Amino acid sequence: MMKETLQIAKILLVAHLGLSGTIDQVKADKKKALMGLLFLFAFASLIPLYILYNNFIELVYEQLRMLSQQTGIFTMVFSAAAIVVLVFGVVYAMSTFYFSKDIDKLMFLPIREESIIGAKFIHMILYEYIFVIPMLVPVFMVTWNDYAGPLFFILFWVFALITPIVPLAIGTIVVMAIMKFVNIEGKRDLIQSVSLFVFLFAVIGLQAFVTS
Repeated sequence: MMKETLQIAKILLVAHLGLSGTIDQVKADKKKALMGLLFLFAFASLIPLYILYNNFIELVYEQLRMLSQQTGIFTMVFSAAAIVVLVFGVVYAMSTFYFSKDIDKLMFLPIREESIIGAKFIHMILYEYIFVIPMLVPVFMVTWNDYAGPLFFILFWVFALITPIVPLAIGTIVVMAIMKFVNIEGKRDLIQSVSLFVFLFAVIGLQAFVTS
């Protein structure tokens, strides 16, 4: 079953990264083009925020070093990364398992349901690294001078890779439990739009909070 799961996950990843397929979807559905532009806007707004985040990590680490508590930076940032995964993972799990059109296609194939769910979950984890890795890179950079070595390198990135798994699993379970009692037929576009604007509101709000 694991081999089948990994094969499906690979197919899903290749399909979602296909540029030609994305262009065709945008041409067929203008709403996707609008959502794509909104995501680009959100990404662009995160660039100055990320610069501030790097400076913040350096400042906090120096303060902790003065108190001989510099290891606290790991607990703080890894916990923050897990919270980010949990919050955005709920929205992403909803999109992946209930709004994705490839689910309908996969269900008609001679594939175990467990393999489809497992492949979708792996696919979600890979995408969550887009949030997790940028959060952890500044921590790795500022702590390297104090902890440089192969063991630190291995342990840091092993923990980085497993960080999204538990919160994403919790978010997925919560979504599946809620969706058992919610009828989403005819409401998919509405829920997707609301989720997108909640994401944008969170990004803009976070940026305003940090820069204030």
